[in-house]
Amino acid sequence: MALVAQVAGFLLWFLGVKDLGPMTASSISILVPASAYLFALLILGKAPTEMEVIGSAITLTGVLISQLRA
Repeated sequence: MALVAQVAGFLLWFLGVKDLGPMTASSISILVPASAYLFALLILGKAPTEMEVIGSAITLTGVLISQLRA
């Protein structure tokens, strides 16, 4: 099962790079930790720590800046 998930992840990643381009695809992949905190809050009720919030804010700012410059 882990092998199928790994293969599916790589296939989806390379399809995303092909369709979106490397800049957009890499920017989207950086959002994974920030979205994990959001889903942990919504699904598990686990609030992020102060450092996680700060890190997510820095990440989201970086993604925004990279997309505005593109």
